[in-house]
Amino acid sequence: MSETFAECVALDTNVFLHLLNPQQNDGHIDELLMTLMELATRLLVDQDGHIAHEYLTYVVPRIQDASDTGPQTSILRYWMDVDRRISLDIPSRCNLWRLIQKVIHEQQERTDCRFVCVAFLRQKALVTNDRLHILEGPTREHRNQSSKFRLARLLKIAKDERLRGAAIFSTREAAGKCARSGR
Repeated sequence: MSETFAECVALDTNVFLHLLNPQQNDGHIDELLMTLMELATRLLVDQDGHIAHEYLTYVVPRIQDASDTGPQTSILRYWMDVDRRISLDIPSRCNLWRLIQKVIHEQQERTDCRFVCVAFLRQKALVTNDRLHILEGPTREHRNQSSKFRLARLLKIAKDERLRGAAIFSTREAAGKCARSGR
C-alpha cells in the first residue's frame, strides 16, 4: 500500500452519503472504505469540530434511520466512531488556510476548506466527490482562471507549500489507487 492512504485520510461528508446512493456508488465506495478500514486508516478532522459537526448533521441520521444492519450501515458506524479520528488545529492566521480560502471562497463552504486544510497539513489525501466546490468549481470560474479547475489550483498550493504527500482524489480515483497498490 502506498503512503497515500497510510495512517490517516480526510473523507468529505459526501463520500459517506454517496456510499448509500446507488446512482453514485457502483460498489467502488464500499471497496474503498473497507480497504481503508483493513489498513486501520484514521479519519482527519479539525480540532474546532466543524467537520465532526457536518458528520453529525448529515451522516449520523442516515445510520439512525437505516432500517437494516447491512454492510453499508456497518461501514458508516465504523467511520463515525470518534475514537478513529485524528484532530488537527487549523490556526486562523495560517497561510495555508488563507490560500485555500482564496480558491474555495464561498463563505458557506468553510467546512470544505477545512477538509482540504487538514489533509494538506498532514500531507495526506482528501477523498471527495464535491465537483462544485473542490474538484472543478463553478463554470463561471473556468473562464476567469488560467488553471481551469479548483483541483489544479489547490494542488498547486500544496506544491508551492512543499506538502509532498498532499493529494485530492474522487472516490473512483482513490478506489483505483487502492486496488492498483494491492491494498
